[in-house]
Amino acid sequence: MTNKTLATLFFAATTALVATSTASAVSLKSLTDGYDVFVQGNATLNGSVHVEGSIAVGGTLTTNGNQNSFGYHPSASDYTILANSVDFNGIDNGKYANDHNHNSRIGTLNSQVIQPDGIYEGSTRIFNFDGKGSAVEDAIDSNYFSRKIGGLVDFSNTLKGLDDTNVISDFFDTNSAPNTNLTLEFGASPGLKVISTTWNSITNIVGNLQTIGTALAGEAYVINVDLTGIGTNSFGNFNVQGRNASLVADSADFILWNFFASDDSVLKFEKGWLGSVLAPTLDVSNASNDIDGMIVARSLEYTGGEIHVDPYDYDFEVPDAGSTALLLILSAPLFFFARRRLR
Repeated sequence: MTNKTLATLFFAATTALVATSTASAVSLKSLTDGYDVFVQGNATLNGSVHVEGSIAVGGTLTTNGNQNSFGYHPSASDYTILANSVDFNGIDNGKYANDHNHNSRIGTLNSQVIQPDGIYEGSTRIFNFDGKGSAVEDAIDSNYFSRKIGGLVDFSNTLKGLDDTNVISDFFDTNSAPNTNLTLEFGASPGLKVISTTWNSITNIVGNLQTIGTALAGEAYVINVDLTGIGTNSFGNFNVQGRNASLVADSADFILWNFFASDDSVLKFEKGWLGSVLAPTLDVSNASNDIDGMIVARSLEYTGGEIHVDPYDYDFEVPDAGSTALLLILSAPLFFFARRRLR
């Protein structure tokens, strides 16, 4: 075999290896390890809140009031509740819902203890397993939440950089005055629809958020919303129509709102919301309303209402980090062998 032939084989093999392993599918669901709610810091649930899927909290999960419930529907996550610490307040303040096998992992319970039927503060049961699962006090890897949030921040930034396919005004129904409807339409064309907008472009105009039609295979929305300047004013203060709390895939499964800000603005909802909320750098709150979709936040305060299981169902093709480098390392012996023969 000639030197030229060896060199040709090396470069052909390397090129083929790199070309076949440069991208993989990434979804919001995979980045949260299947958790429907993923919070970097603290999460507080006030009153009666139903987390119908699973929740992961990097700080302290605090529940106040009564009848806070978790896990109405099966989730792809390892646990129904994953939290570095918990502070359940009240009598039977929390419980597992429906007849799934619920397991929760809590890094630190402080003064509370786990017993076979629930979690107790002294002689008072404050979390009722109701025969549907258990909990364990087990320290969580200190880097887990920071690593996962770092990946979610990168994901949010990547979405911000996508080229727009539409402008927000394409979806305004100007015939619905005085309240203009923001109507996201499904079924007209497949593919990812990307829209970039600012908070006042929607809040100062829209009276209702609604969807029409049925999503085609591979059809989804990404809506990038720059909240810079909103401060502590409400963002979601308009009506939402067309919600569906069932497990049947509906429009909420195919809408992702990517929220961000370059200042200390917060994301505050005062009415229900349709679609998943990706806000890994923002403090998020919601008062007495339902959100249909996943939630990713820096911190979360939820007062009343429900968080319905509507995971964002879209896979993005992204480059495999380090795949090219790995393949070059694997092909190094062939390279050096070729060099020796070329000398």
